[in-house]
Amino acid sequence: MALERSLCAVATPHRLVCVQGFNREDRLMATRKTLIRSRAGVRLQRIEHLARQQVVQSSWRLSTLRQNPPRSFADEIEAEDAFDMEVIASLTDPIIMDMQRRGLID
Repeated sequence: MALERSLCAVATPHRLVCVQGFNREDRLMATRKTLIRSRAGVRLQRIEHLARQQVVQSSWRLSTLRQNPPRSFADEIEAEDAFDMEVIASLTDPIIMDMQRRGLID
């Protein structure tokens, strides 16, 4: 069983970078997660799978505070469009609107 380790650091107020790695059993494969955009409880992250500190594969992950499950995208433009549509939907959701009004989310 592989033991997971992770390191997260805030590079700027707008960007969260997390690097996760595994022990030798997993051939030192690591994952870097970078927060691209966040608004109205919607988060868009770039997920980069690394091998020897080089990006092997990139994907984008969209998550929301609404009841929708997280979605993954291979195309950045498609992910950005989905982010915009989810923000619009979140801004019309009464629960999200109340959370914003109370200052719980941006």
